Amino acid sequence: MRIGADMIREFEAVSLKEESGGFVVLLDHEKLETPAGNTLWLHPPNLAKAIADEWASQSSPIDTATMPMTRFAATTLDRVLPNRDEIVGNSVKLAEADLLCYRAPEPEELVQRQYNLWQPLLDWAKTDLNAPMVVTDGILPITQPIECLGSLHRAISKLNEYELMALASLASASGSLVLGLALIHKRIDAESMADAALVEETYQLEKWGDDQDLSDRVQKTRDELRETEIYLKLIGD
Repeated sequence: MRIGADMIREFEAVSLKEESGGFVVLLDHEKLETPAGNTLWLHPPNLAKAIADEWASQSSPIDTATMPMTRFAATTLDRVLPNRDEIVGNSVKLAEADLLCYRAPEPEELVQRQYNLWQPLLDWAKTDLNAPMVVTDGILPITQPIECLGSLHRAISKLNEYELMALASLASASGSLVLGLALIHKRIDAESMADAALVEETYQLEKWGDDQDLSDRVQKTRDELRETEIYLKLIGD
């Protein structure tokens, strides 16, 4: 069965089958396939079990939005594996617009919050990744040193395909490549990553009161980061 929109549950049992050193998900006796038609073959056993559990819990119609581990795994197979060099290159480009490098010039309370949450992570990138990044006040684009980008490229290139997919998800949700790498390297967890990524939104909500649209965006970002952290734990166990 191929993952797609408007699916109905026509299978009774969900199981895992060992195959070629990994696992495939069986819906009755049919292998689960990604949207691109690749067999959903998984090496990490805990990820395979989590995906099987996602499918076993479905009623009809199938709601793919409630199956983040399936989505992450399918993206890894369909997009990351065949385009690894492109994904690495695009990830490095994100450093040029990294959230942590663009500080608010005012008010002082927000400036201090950003410094407290962001500077330790930039210091970590400088020390552990050999990637000292330039910081500016405001939103005008800045250029990061070529040596820094080279170090980030090397750090990203060391990631396996599952980790690389996770990094792309984390950086997209947070607006920061450094935050994504810090979570993958277990320098931070999803909650502290969300606090850093959403510092300005949190400040606005505190100062101006509840804004439903903004609150919804904040919650969506937190959920995405938590889901990706779970994915990382599953592939690492």
